[in-house]
Amino acid sequence: MLRRLLPAALLAAAALQSGCFLQARALRDERNMLATRVDMLTQELNVERQGHEETRAALASAEQRAAQLDAQTGRLRGTVAQLSQPPASAPAPGTSLDDLAARQREAEELSARLASTELRAVDAEERLAEERRAKEDLQRRLDSAAGGSDAARRDLALAQGERDAFRAEVTALKKAAAESSARIASLEAELSTLKGVVATAESEKKSLEERLAAEAAKPAAGDPEALRAAIKTALPEFSSITGTKDGAATVTLLSDDLFEPATTRLSDTGLRRLREIAEFLRARPATRVEVVGHTDSQPIGRLPYADNWELAAERALEVARWLSTQPGVAPERIGAASRAYHDPVADNATAAGRRLNRRVELRLAE
Repeated sequence: MLRRLLPAALLAAAALQSGCFLQARALRDERNMLATRVDMLTQELNVERQGHEETRAALASAEQRAAQLDAQTGRLRGTVAQLSQPPASAPAPGTSLDDLAARQREAEELSARLASTELRAVDAEERLAEERRAKEDLQRRLDSAAGGSDAARRDLALAQGERDAFRAEVTALKKAAAESSARIASLEAELSTLKGVVATAESEKKSLEERLAAEAAKPAAGDPEALRAAIKTALPEFSSITGTKDGAATVTLLSDDLFEPATTRLSDTGLRRLREIAEFLRARPATRVEVVGHTDSQPIGRLPYADNWELAAERALEVARWLSTQPGVAPERIGAASRAYHDPVADNATAAGRRLNRRVELRLAE
């Protein structure tokens, strides 16, 4: 159960952290964009304000110039009016026609200057009107820019509020992720401990099963049938395995195969078979062995033994001595005896029968 939950919890925590980082990045980008927009609007507003101040100065200058032109126009109009009036009486004595002509020319010049001044006044009024319209347009643009700046500031404040709320959410999520990581670490430690317990239990179970299997495979002491079955399983090459009246299992080895001809020296074939028997005895430490030597009924002849008793005994002792020197086979489990030719299994009158009678029997019992 823990093995299935841990990867899912780790993936969920990783996905949560990745989502938090992506949302935080998006909010930072939006905040930076709004801040840039506010800066641009602020710069534009400053430029408009500077233009507004310049327009105001130009407008004030135009208004001052118009006032000056109005005053000058008034003066000229008064002068023209005076000059245009006919003289109320005859010219003063001493006034000549040239003086009158000069005054007439002066009056005409004044009229022309008055007309020019009036045109300049009209032009100044038109420029003043244009300046006023420009001022109104500039004021509208300033109001629009201020409104856009206020909207940007409101957006920025809203984004900052969302950012603060998101930061609080990210903090909470990080705390939850840290708690999840701690919980996962605790579960992993517990899982590791449980794995150790399970491994120990499995090892103990395996050991117990092996012991039970060994005990089950081990026959009960004194059960000759089970012992014979075990011998046949472990020593399949030995075809001559029989039972005895006392419950022992007998393994028969022919002397012609076990020893070199006319000696008590073990042959290569005999050593190979005795090694198999020693391996069986190591696996069954409760099994005892009695080695019994047998001969045929023929006289000893030139062999260096007193009689068949001694020959059978020497061969039984050679086998018992060799088995007792093998690792795992205690000497006290080994015994030896001689039956000479007094326990034949075949007719000594024939060569085949005598060959079967020349043997060594290993009587195994538990």
